[in-house]
Amino acid sequence: MKKKLFSLIAPAIMKLTIIQILIFSLFFNTYAHEDKGQDILDTKVSIVLKNAEVKKVLQELQKVSGIYFVYSPEVIRSARKVPGG
Repeated sequence: MKKKLFSLIAPAIMKLTIIQILIFSLFFNTYAHEDKGQDILDTKVSIVLKNAEVKKVLQELQKVSGIYFVYSPEVIRSARKVPGG
């Protein structure tokens, strides 16, 4: 009787333990490495554009900085001119 009960409970306990180990390792693995994404935001860049469209300004920033911008042209009105000089 005890052996039969153990054979029913043991797999359930092992499954639960394996799931807990997987969740634990996945959660802490994301924090185990150093993030470099924030460092790029500290990079200073300069561009000179006169009366350029927002789209062109973002393209230049992408070229100079290596940062890629994802945006909806309609939302940010990318055809409007940005005064500069």
